[in-house]
Amino acid sequence: MSFTNDHGSGDMFNSHMSTQNNNTGNGNQFPGSNFPGTVNFYQSTQNERSLQSRQMDVLKRLNVSKYRDQKDRNPVRVRGTCDWFVTHPTFRAWQETQTSQMLWVTADPGCGKSVLAKYLADSVLTSHAGRTVGYFFFKDDFEDQRSIVKALCCIFHQLFYQNRDLLTAHIIEQFEMDERIVDSFGSLWNVLISAAKQTDTTEIICLLDAFDECEPDGRSQLTVALERLYTDESRHNFNLKFLITSRLYGDIRQGFQPMQMEGQPLIHLSGEGTEEMEDISREIKTFIKARVETIGARLKLTEEEKSILLKSVTRVPNTTYLWVYLTLNLIENIKDIDKTRILDATSDLPKTVDDAYERILSRSEDCQKARKLLHIVVGATRPLTLQEMNLALILSEKHQSYRELELRSEDRIRENIRDLCGLFITVVEGKIYLLHQTAREFLIEKNKPPIQGNTSDSKLRVLHNAAWRNRFRDTHKRSNDSIQSLSWKHSLKLQESHQIISRICIKYLLLSDFRKTLPRRIDIGELTNTYIFLDYSTRSWATHFLEANDDTDNMKQSLVTLCDLIEDCCPAWFQVYWASLGTKFPTGFNSLMIGAYFGLIPVVQHWIEMGKTDVDAEDDIYGRSALSWASGNGHTTVIKLLIKRSYRTWWKMARVDARDRHNRTPLSWAIINGQVEAVSLLLKAGAVIDLKDDIGGTPLEYAICSGNNEVWNIVKKKGSQNHHLSIDKIQTRLLISAARKGNEAIVTLLLENNADIDSRDENGQTPLSCTAENGHEAVVRLLLENKADIDSRDENGQTPFSRAAENGHEAVVRLLLENKADIDSRDENGQTPFSRAAENGHEAVVRLLLENKADIDSRDENGQTPFSRAAENGHEAVVRLLLENKADIELRDRNGQTSLSRAAKNGHKVVVRLLLEHSVDIESTDNMFGQTPLSWAARNGHEAVVRLLLENKADIESTDNIFGRTPLSWAAGNGYEAVVRLLLENKADIDSRDENGQTPLFWAAENGYETVVRLLLENKADIESTDNTFSQTPLSRAARNGHEAVVRLVSRYKSP
Repeated sequence: MSFTNDHGSGDMFNSHMSTQNNNTGNGNQFPGSNFPGTVNFYQSTQNERSLQSRQMDVLKRLNVSKYRDQKDRNPVRVRGTCDWFVTHPTFRAWQETQTSQMLWVTADPGCGKSVLAKYLADSVLTSHAGRTVGYFFFKDDFEDQRSIVKALCCIFHQLFYQNRDLLTAHIIEQFEMDERIVDSFGSLWNVLISAAKQTDTTEIICLLDAFDECEPDGRSQLTVALERLYTDESRHNFNLKFLITSRLYGDIRQGFQPMQMEGQPLIHLSGEGTEEMEDISREIKTFIKARVETIGARLKLTEEEKSILLKSVTRVPNTTYLWVYLTLNLIENIKDIDKTRILDATSDLPKTVDDAYERILSRSEDCQKARKLLHIVVGATRPLTLQEMNLALILSEKHQSYRELELRSEDRIRENIRDLCGLFITVVEGKIYLLHQTAREFLIEKNKPPIQGNTSDSKLRVLHNAAWRNRFRDTHKRSNDSIQSLSWKHSLKLQESHQIISRICIKYLLLSDFRKTLPRRIDIGELTNTYIFLDYSTRSWATHFLEANDDTDNMKQSLVTLCDLIEDCCPAWFQVYWASLGTKFPTGFNSLMIGAYFGLIPVVQHWIEMGKTDVDAEDDIYGRSALSWASGNGHTTVIKLLIKRSYRTWWKMARVDARDRHNRTPLSWAIINGQVEAVSLLLKAGAVIDLKDDIGGTPLEYAICSGNNEVWNIVKKKGSQNHHLSIDKIQTRLLISAARKGNEAIVTLLLENNADIDSRDENGQTPLSCTAENGHEAVVRLLLENKADIDSRDENGQTPFSRAAENGHEAVVRLLLENKADIDSRDENGQTPFSRAAENGHEAVVRLLLENKADIDSRDENGQTPFSRAAENGHEAVVRLLLENKADIELRDRNGQTSLSRAAKNGHKVVVRLLLEHSVDIESTDNMFGQTPLSWAARNGHEAVVRLLLENKADIESTDNIFGRTPLSWAAGNGYEAVVRLLLENKADIDSRDENGQTPLFWAAENGYETVVRLLLENKADIESTDNTFSQTPLSRAARNGHEAVVRLVSRYKSP
């Protein structure tokens, strides 16, 4: 393994990301992919184009990282290197086997594992027909190269791009159903197994380089998954291989151990073995020869000079590629190099990589600045950009505002970094990294007592470094600091690094620009782009302060000033910080709350001692006190300060059981977040364990369901008589309640501890049904990701999809559709989700369902369609939408009623007008009463609808089939004066008789409607008319029913 790129890096170097190219159509490969040649798109049928389009959508989602660029940061191997591996019998056997196996390759740092992996990915593994290869190169200080989920996405992108047959309709559906599949290891792993199982002719190889630099949780997830895969007998039915390179770390070895037993499919090929080390050593000499030739050509060395250099470097025993790279780079950068200087340099070469590191840093032009820069690099929570580092280095006490900062150009800061740290620092895409993982290990002080009795060695090291610098001194002016020899190995204490960065961050945030409240609608993203270092400092300053343990008076005062909400003015930095959390900003925060939230002891002490702050004050959004925030975040010292008793008469101890907006106590928050020590402190202070919050959960129950034995062992000592309660019953009740109220944190906690995801309440609703009904999209997504039954039915036969549609929750409906919910499921009433949405007027949901081909004319048990339901309830927008989509507007329900009849019956004028504009049958009659729309409108007193129907020539004298009553008879009998007047104005028969011979006047008098009787009498209604049964007149019927006012009125009209 070797380096031919003079400025490149192998597994040991963080080198340069190249620009991503976005090629489209015919031509070279996908961005970041590694497929030579052209990609041709041929003419195809509509179905094929549709499949191609869906495949492309999946590939776009999987293109989450520049994996090809990441691979190509490692230089190409020198010819004659890597042969020890590709010719090794173990590798050849693994490569040739036709069953699923894993090959684990380990070697010491600097031995070229990543160069080997690149060679395998580019040349060796891809040389076999019928094989599909995907790779990923981990790097622990690159944000996009630590994630196992991103690794799988990148591997899928390669596998599916090379072999579209692997990207089946079933796999496409999984991506279409789950928007967050690219964030879920479990879902992606299932896709990989599915892809491998569907073919018995394709061999799939997944190459993962530097697995030790993968995030710990990701390593654990993959290790468990690999063990499950390779210990399952079904692995013999497909050919899925993994090749993993890493250091020989204990946790990785322990994780892989179950697969290394005899007969198991894991093969460990160690580069640390004697024979392998000898082979690697020979190849390193080949690499040295190639590098010397390159250097000789560049520096125009003579053959003698090259020979001296080659012999000197190859003479050093037990070298690594990293050592060679560093050592030759030191020699290559000697100014005015000649034979004498080569002899001087090679007479005292670095003995180890650490020695090389020491010499690189000892050549710094300003060791103090170099040390500060390195402190920042090793302590930073993420790699800083050049401009962020620029600001961090120049910021000083004299600066009062951002505009006072004189920032240098990126080119100048890049040169300055090179002068300070040389090869030790590398810049990739404008971000600053250490050269190699071993560089960090070299710098940082180990967590163990210093070795005693090595003072002589230290002195020798100082003299040695001085001699080296004298040999390679250049003409640059050096500061006094750089003249003093320094020992760099293990010279940085992380605590000091955090102290340096915390002071920089706090000084920055105390600039006048960030002490004022931001305008309400300001774009935070634009703000952080404008102000360099604002994003980093707001997110990270508190972390650095807590790690620094800086208790100087100046720091305490700075903290108090930083967190002081002057005259209720919230500082800009806090607003920017909270925006990064993605939750609603907590207006009403005070300085004490800020101190408690971040765990800032000096701030909390200051405001307690001031005695002017209500210790139990709550923020306006979450209703949480300082103690609640401190408890949830586990800041135990702050908790002690807030709940301690004091001799001061004005001091009021914080209420230990203060309830927030959701009635949750500090103890509940501590338990939910697993803050063991905080739980103990609160219980000792008298916190109650059975106070219920809004979802009905108590601290005791959260402890039972938390899965945290430490927390439970503390809580159960309170001696509650309820701790014997069934955990299943508690989990079911809390899960359903939390889902109903959309409490994602509690749902997550319960699911992580094996709560039954499909448990049911008294109405047969599952958690998914409850949360869908209430529109909590995040919880719906969470439950779906955990495989909740998407089509579960409650006692009414409604599914979660039906509940969401019924209540108009468009986002939830869309999410359920994406996850293949049954769009036309029917409940006990025969109603579909479409019918429920239309019935309740949810236009957006109706539109969405139409776009997804819901049955527009489905009928329920009553024979009603979605259109009928919408018309009946007067939902104009939905009716209009359904009309545009050709709903059948003349369909009748089981009672024979049309949509017009139902709309008229309920007085929905606009809907009636819409229907009349579409030429519906205005004289339709139902089966039960035989009433027309006009009859129904008059019967129910809907004047506007009656007027509209009359204007459209409705039969004013229509009679029903049961009683033979006219619209005027129904209106008069029910006392609707305005409708009666309207009908009379339109010449309705005032003396029409029904089947019993009763007239409108008879009905009005019988029911005691005086005003209607007067109106009819004024219009000459027959006062002496009699019915057919008892020959009663309106007067006698009114008297019989005790309507005295009507009797007096009619009697006056009867008098001569």
